[in-house]
Amino acid sequence: MKEKRNGIISLWKFLFAIVIAFFHCSQFYQDLKNPFFPGGYIAVEFFFIVSGFYLAKKLIKEKYDTKNIVGETIKYILKKILKLFPYILIAYIFSIIIRLYYNPNLKTNELINSIWNLFLLREFDLRSTIILPQLWYLTSMFISIFILYPIVKKYKEKFIAFISPLIVLFGLGYLSYNWVGLDHSYQIWSGFTRTGIIRGFIELNLGMIFYLIHLKLSKVEYTKIGKLALTFLGEGLLVSVLIVINYIDAPKYYDYIMLFFISIAIIIISSEKTLEYNILSGKFFYYLEKLSMPIFINHVFVINLIDYAPIFDQINPVNQSLLAVIISIIFSIIEMKLIDILNKYNVTYHLKKVFIKC
Repeated sequence: MKEKRNGIISLWKFLFAIVIAFFHCSQFYQDLKNPFFPGGYIAVEFFFIVSGFYLAKKLIKEKYDTKNIVGETIKYILKKILKLFPYILIAYIFSIIIRLYYNPNLKTNELINSIWNLFLLREFDLRSTIILPQLWYLTSMFISIFILYPIVKKYKEKFIAFISPLIVLFGLGYLSYNWVGLDHSYQIWSGFTRTGIIRGFIELNLGMIFYLIHLKLSKVEYTKIGKLALTFLGEGLLVSVLIVINYIDAPKYYDYIMLFFISIAIIIISSEKTLEYNILSGKFFYYLEKLSMPIFINHVFVINLIDYAPIFDQINPVNQSLLAVIISIIFSIIEMKLIDILNKYNVTYHLKKVFIKC
């Protein structure tokens, strides 16, 4: 029987993807403040923590096989990358076309070096041209999973209960000591990698800790009043995060408070005990969750198109932002449908047969 998905998490994934898109519209405003989520970078924390939660959920249930653990780890990550790669490739191609069309003097070396973005290697500082900078999140997530997958699968709760809290405390202390907030810490070179990978590694561990807490809380039976209180607290914390990152002038000073709010909210909404759980756990909300990643991958090239193309110059920045988000959503819906059709007819397999005997 297929496991029921948590539609509350699905809905918030979609909403936070929209928040990130609005945040990146800041380039429309030049020296003015972005009126839409100037602290929207904090939305990435939700994705990292939820990814850690589901990683722990998967690995704790599975048996550890010493002989196959390396191949299994690589296979798991490659499967996830290949699932996203068509979206990354399409966004990369559009980004290159837009840059070449509106900047024909783009240097050859800049064009060639952008290839590291396509293969999610820019975070290792391979002299890469900045194309689709938001993909640092995917690099961080996959590298963190590569490290954690075999360890957690073998040691399970022991690692999460004893080692993960130390990683979180020392890691957040390191980031907090060196940078005020989380907004720019992803792009700082730490000596061996950019700190975005460290940030993702910390927060995946945080998500795994929350899964252990979830296992305990899922056994608790709440009254109607208790469920009502959980519902208001969980949703209230996430709504308060949206308010802070949208209206506070210097949200970075509140980053770790926002991280705390997001953390408590994820513990609550993942408990499956809140009143909205059954209401939101339908196919529509799962569709929104699937749509969130294409929006995340596509929105930057759409923003660049609106920013570079003269036809949009007469539109004020607020309407440019709204237009960018709407186009990103529509483009992602169409793109996801086309890729689903190609997957249905197994186009990849037939192309593979042209070159390799199957």
